[in-house]
Amino acid sequence: FSFLLHCSCLVLDLPHFNTLTIVLSERMTSIDLFNLLDIDRSGDVSSVEITDGFSKIGFVYDSKKVNSFILKFDADSNGVLSADEFTALNDAINSARVTCAVEELFSEMDSDGDGVLSLTELQMVWARLSEGKPDEKQVQSFLDLVDENQDGVVSKDEFVTNAVVRIAMAINTSK
Repeated sequence: FSFLLHCSCLVLDLPHFNTLTIVLSERMTSIDLFNLLDIDRSGDVSSVEITDGFSKIGFVYDSKKVNSFILKFDADSNGVLSADEFTALNDAINSARVTCAVEELFSEMDSDGDGVLSLTELQMVWARLSEGKPDEKQVQSFLDLVDENQDGVVSKDEFVTNAVVRIAMAINTSK
């Protein structure tokens, strides 16, 4: 949640995907973080609790921006965030952060910078990930799954929309 007010795009090390694993698993700590920030144990967190809590661990946020986040996610309009509202905020931020990380991954994979991933670029990435010759059927299968308009390449939008699920599945099955 240290990324409350900004999307810190992560540069992923393609052979390891550890950063993406961390991004995907951060969601599980939402309630723990909520409980740490709820200093007065009221069952809600205020903008002061959020701002003060994060400043104590070195993250300084503009209180106006914190207030704007609270307004956006304060479903019952009581001026504070309940655990459920805080979790919704955390989920939205995690989603934005994953998207940001996947966009960075796309940029790394797009070796010629043309804004799309070709079969050749995907094969190069697969070769680095598998430390050898890529399984061409797997690469083609991935391309077919992610290439929504079936133009033979993967656009950034197609990659961001579809690849997160595929990458998460690949990470989970490799554990």
